[in-house]
Amino acid sequence: MTVKELLLDIKKLAQADKSFLDKEIYLSDDEEGNGYHGCYYSFTSDPKTVRECIEFSNGCREGTVNPNKIVILG
Repeated sequence: MTVKELLLDIKKLAQADKSFLDKEIYLSDDEEGNGYHGCYYSFTSDPKTVRECIEFSNGCREGTVNPNKIVILG
């Protein structure tokens, strides 16, 4: 999913339901939806910080990623 796709989805849902923008965000634990957790942070977009987050965590399940082409949400 791209940031643009997420933004379009948010706009569409907000137009259909005025209370949508006041709801809490939860994220899937994995691609199969085996669990869910709250969204702890907004976007991390600075490539240096993205690289640091990936390197100092358990890594990225997507394999090698280009920090200039991704953002981290949550």
